[in-house]
Amino acid sequence: MTQAPAAVFKIPTESPQLARGAVSRARRAAAKPRAAGSAASRVADVETRAATRGDGEVIELELGITVYPPRDKGGRWRAAWYEDGERQQCESVSEEKLAAKLEKVRQRLAMGASNMTRPGADLIAWYLNPDRLPVERRWSRKHADSQRRLCQRFAAPVIGAVTCQDITASHTQKIVNAAPTAGEGGRVHRMLSALVGAGIKGGYLVNPMLAEVHWQAGDRPLPTPKVTVAGESSLWVDPRRQAIVRAQAGSGVRQDLTPVGPPADSRSPAGADRGIDRARTDRCTRQLASASSGLLRHSR
Repeated sequence: MTQAPAAVFKIPTESPQLARGAVSRARRAAAKPRAAGSAASRVADVETRAATRGDGEVIELELGITVYPPRDKGGRWRAAWYEDGERQQCESVSEEKLAAKLEKVRQRLAMGASNMTRPGADLIAWYLNPDRLPVERRWSRKHADSQRRLCQRFAAPVIGAVTCQDITASHTQKIVNAAPTAGEGGRVHRMLSALVGAGIKGGYLVNPMLAEVHWQAGDRPLPTPKVTVAGESSLWVDPRRQAIVRAQAGSGVRQDLTPVGPPADSRSPAGADRGIDRARTDRCTRQLASASSGLLRHSR
């Protein structure tokens, strides 16, 4: 009698239930609001596309910024972009707060100022770096020491720990006002103007108006005003002086032509001529003096 072969059973490899990922995506799709569509309708000149991972849509903004709306109700808004060759991202609980963060990102990307996220201490170090300038335009040792002293004494305490993008005109005004005198304030202002220019070229700053400040005295004593000539007063000539000049011109004698030196021998021909010229000069000088005294009495 032949024995029947044993039955062979196959272990099932596929679960009859839905996959966990499919169930979660289905639940999210059922409970998820139309966040992407509503966001796109509120933002002008944007493009939407399907997400590369998961369901839903993403919002493409200018300058390569991608916004990811929340997938679940109460989720967080996220944004991603590339800055200085590296991927950056930020997130927020609402669309409005994310838009405020992206405003600074747009400013950096539009101006190509990737160093604006660094502190002010890095800006000062960049300004004092000798490699910032060509070899033929580098500062002298005396000027470099002066700029380093001004930066350490006035600029570093105010903006050293402040992010470069958050530096405002109020910070630069405090830097200039920290100078004790107007002269020192002028030197600090010139340093600050050069610092702002170097920061704009280096990608640390974008606002040139940061340098448009001046030293304010406040409660400190003002410097003594300088006496200057206004209008045409420098061209004014005393009428009495004009009369003397006219008398000199009419007599044909100049006071600076009086002979100077030892008297010549009158017995020689040259000495006789010189004596005649001296007598004539003395006579004209006396006439000029009498004429000048008369004019002065008349003018009084």
